[in-house]
Amino acid sequence: MDNIETVPETRLSVRLKGALAAHTNQQIETLYESHSEYIRDLIRKDMLAKSHEDSQEISDTITDNALKSIEEDVYFEATDAFWNSMSARNRNRMPS
Repeated sequence: MDNIETVPETRLSVRLKGALAAHTNQQIETLYESHSEYIRDLIRKDMLAKSHEDSQEISDTITDNALKSIEEDVYFEATDAFWNSMSARNRNRMPS
């Protein structure tokens, strides 16, 4: 996602037929004002889902490591610096 800011604009041209076209047109008629708005919303949802997947992966890793540390009687202090670091990593993964 770091490359997003270096590309000012991307134009897409997509041709849809059959069920895809029907579904898209139904979405436009009921929820969106244009095809472009619908596509942008799909991309944002995809970016957010990816961000949640990444956050879950980090959470799972922390949990796994914490459980392993407990089993091995190895501990570390979760200082404010640690939590600030974790928050910063997650903020950098969130879409704008």
